[in-house]
Amino acid sequence: MAFLIQRGLTALIVAALAAAPVQAEVIAQYNFTGQPGNQASQAVATTAPGVTAGDIIRGPGLGPNAGATSINSNGWTLGGTIANAITNDDYYSFTINFGSTVFNLTTLDYNQQVSGTGPSTINLLTSIGGFVDTAVVASFASTSGPISVNLSSLTGVTGTVEFRLYGFGATSTAGTYRLGQPANPLFTLNGDRVPQNGSDAIPEPSTLVLAGVIGLGVAVRLRNRNRLDHNAA
Repeated sequence: MAFLIQRGLTALIVAALAAAPVQAEVIAQYNFTGQPGNQASQAVATTAPGVTAGDIIRGPGLGPNAGATSINSNGWTLGGTIANAITNDDYYSFTINFGSTVFNLTTLDYNQQVSGTGPSTINLLTSIGGFVDTAVVASFASTSGPISVNLSSLTGVTGTVEFRLYGFGATSTAGTYRLGQPANPLFTLNGDRVPQNGSDAIPEPSTLVLAGVIGLGVAVRLRNRNRLDHNAA
């Protein structure tokens, strides 16, 4: 009997630990298929339940530029730093309303393309940090091809958040930087939904283990009682 109880507890603990409270989701996805590049904005294609998203737009410092399957811009900050790009309003922006849901953000995935005289560096900032140069979430080179921006520092995100991709280090105001390429027209924000009290709640592993221990204890007690009743008969 002791062996069976121990075996049952082990199986329960393994199952409980496997039930980690993580729900990975595409929070918002934009699709540049068929877009000319110089459109004024890009509407969202899909969002996670409970989430809404605004259009991708240019900051007032940028100008539109043609480029198939993208949103493309010129007028990026010449040389300089992120502080200069902030002052010049040289950015792409999109706003996500998470509502009452809570997310731990994971990645921003898309294909980027830069011209030979376009911005050399892209920085991601958010309204959470106030769009100041000391609150850069991610910094990366503007090469042409796929990029997966690490957003793991953004946890417990809820409410309305604006994201901005600033660019600087261009060598000509005619230089361009675009979001999206024919090889991959998608621009995707990913994250893990954090279960809250309510229908999306997932029990903590410790809760599952405790419930299982209590259940096994009750079963053993009932079995022992039945055995005593049988012997007394």
